[in-house]
Amino acid sequence: MKSTFRALSLSAAVSTALLVAAPAEARIMIDALGGEVKLEGALSSEARARVGAGETYLTQWIQKFELNAELNYSGVGPFDTLSFVTVIRPEFDAAYYYGDSFNGRGNGGNQPSYMGDKFTATSDPVGYGGFDYVGGFFGGTGQNTYNTGGIGKIVAEGLEEPGWIDRNFETILNRTPSKNKFTLGSGIAPESAFPVLSTLGQQELACKRCTNVDVDPLEVALNNGDSVDNLYPFRELYVDATVGDWWFRVGKQQIVWGKTDFFRLQDLVNPVDFGQHFFFDSFEDIRIPQWIMSIQRKFGDIGPTTDNAVQLIWNFDEFKGIGLGAPNAAWGHPFAKEKSTFAAFNEYFSVEPCVSAATAIANGMGARDVCGSKGKGDRRRPSGFGQPVGLSYEDRPEWKIENTEPGLRWEFRVGEFHVAISEFYGWNDVPVFRFHSVNVPNGALGLAAPGYGQNGPAGPGKQDWLVYDLVCARNAAAPGCVTPRSGSGGVSPIAANISGATPGVIPIRVMSPKDALNAYANGAANPQLAQLARTALANNNAADFWFASGLPGGQTDIQYKQASTTGLSFDWFEANSGVVFRIESSFTVDELVNNTRRPDWTDTSDVMRWSIGLDRPTWIKWLNKDRTFFLSMQIFDTWYLDHDGGKHDGMFVDEHNFITTFFYIANYFRDTVKPVGFIVWEDASNSWVAGQSVEWLLDNHWSIKGGFNTIWGGTTNARHDAGPFGSFVVPGATGTNPYNQSVFGVAHEGIGALRDNDEVFLQLKYQF
Repeated sequence: MKSTFRALSLSAAVSTALLVAAPAEARIMIDALGGEVKLEGALSSEARARVGAGETYLTQWIQKFELNAELNYSGVGPFDTLSFVTVIRPEFDAAYYYGDSFNGRGNGGNQPSYMGDKFTATSDPVGYGGFDYVGGFFGGTGQNTYNTGGIGKIVAEGLEEPGWIDRNFETILNRTPSKNKFTLGSGIAPESAFPVLSTLGQQELACKRCTNVDVDPLEVALNNGDSVDNLYPFRELYVDATVGDWWFRVGKQQIVWGKTDFFRLQDLVNPVDFGQHFFFDSFEDIRIPQWIMSIQRKFGDIGPTTDNAVQLIWNFDEFKGIGLGAPNAAWGHPFAKEKSTFAAFNEYFSVEPCVSAATAIANGMGARDVCGSKGKGDRRRPSGFGQPVGLSYEDRPEWKIENTEPGLRWEFRVGEFHVAISEFYGWNDVPVFRFHSVNVPNGALGLAAPGYGQNGPAGPGKQDWLVYDLVCARNAAAPGCVTPRSGSGGVSPIAANISGATPGVIPIRVMSPKDALNAYANGAANPQLAQLARTALANNNAADFWFASGLPGGQTDIQYKQASTTGLSFDWFEANSGVVFRIESSFTVDELVNNTRRPDWTDTSDVMRWSIGLDRPTWIKWLNKDRTFFLSMQIFDTWYLDHDGGKHDGMFVDEHNFITTFFYIANYFRDTVKPVGFIVWEDASNSWVAGQSVEWLLDNHWSIKGGFNTIWGGTTNARHDAGPFGSFVVPGATGTNPYNQSVFGVAHEGIGALRDNDEVFLQLKYQF
């Protein structure tokens, strides 16, 4: 109640500020500082509520102020004109920061995000209960078998209080119908399920250089996550100058190339932050401004061409990828949640497990098994599995001259055609996951490993066995344990179910994916597995092998790569029909992509993107006899020329991904009421997005805007193979379905990954 009261108080303060604001012109012009100052701005309050699935709740209540300021001079030194420009845009999401039941922060509420459930031993058995799940599934007592691993152990061992879990975690990708039938320890498996945890709030996860995985809640509320420059709230800050036919602009700015709506083909210079509000806001609002130098020269007529202009740009900012939002933000993309998932794996599960002092004493364990007993910097946790899994780092390009991004654009007219040709050499904005190591059972390779207590490397990889020690040390009666800490007579439940595991032998070694395939091909204890590895190498297709191998996961990173993109676009007005035709295309050479048929999941492909757009002002007399409707239709295609994959493996995108959009704008009551609507269909995933809004301009300053956005579909294309994580996927009844909704299943769903994210919104705005 107290949080709700504070939110209402804040809203009342904003509303009062709006109501008492003095009348003003649409822009303010002042003579100052020896030049002319121009000021424009707006103050708005917008509430967004999630609807559907039987529940409605406030997701965002954004209070935003924007000021556009220019200081203009004429005839300064060599410059004809000289301008200093800034855009300042602070904002605050009151619903996120103060709400009692906001989806995604936890904050003591019970409302999970649209993807999530409450994080419990039932919703995510392995993540919550660790090897308790293994013990239960393989005939043990399940939740009552106190084996090692699992987030729940951090609370059970007394390191955190119970509410810590609700505030910091949720279970995502748990949509399979079987989830309601599955009970921990029942021996009944969920069909092809791989539910995973996602983090909420700031946790300082052990993921080097990873962005947007542990953003402070206040920064999320301010829309000041890792995708925003550190000059917040200065959104843009640049200097403009003209000298004759030359135009110079240097500073934090947006470079707008391309002619399409909703999607980008040539418009690649600035990344886009879809974590703010998907693509429901204009690109002008969601582009991420960068520190860029732009030089443009007008050449006039050259041969048969007119209005020639060449623009040279240099993006010298530190690299920023696409913004997917913080995992606890209202519009954090599912991939942002998955990114936090695998960063959390590295934080909570990759470390060696440990126990509290009380547990160690009760079970006759040594001091070395107690959390923190190794001294300062001890990363061990009761949740640890003792083997490297998860996301360890994001290999973002560091700032170097060779890592900056140049581009060139040439615009001209030929008759009625307006043509633009561009060339841009830059980094892929979308993150690409790569497996840099996998965990290989020694027994599967027929290798003898040191017995208990011989900590250290053996052969080509590292080993770890503390996890197996603790399984039996905690519970001597656990399946497979003869006596705790025997070193020769017992094997933990998980070790007993790894192919070829030998009692008293440490089964795990860490290898690169390619080395692991070669090792299986040349020395697997199982002849069928060895042949499968040889076939995978011969066919350059590791997908089937990973699922059959039973590998207990591995460790990933995020990769980026520079590539050249050439763009061509043109438009013309056809007088007879009144239609403006727009055609835009781009061709990228060797774009970095994910391909689960490759051992490390990475591949390259040439990519052709093209679109056709038709725009026309059209009379629809039965809807409006006074004004025309502006109608726009677009068809997009993304064509992977080196496509590799089937319906559920390989590249998670189809060879062609066609997207069709329709958009309209209408005007009523002397242009004071403006309905706007759109619909988008993605063919590959059979996903749909639609939205409708109506804005009422009360006068020159005040406006009210309301509407809805809805997303549906994608469910028929929701699963993809999990590669080295395939052993974590429990197959369906036939035992032949290794596909699941996690990892690349989300990407395979396309736009539909954001389904059940329907919203209604209402905005009050004052402009000056």
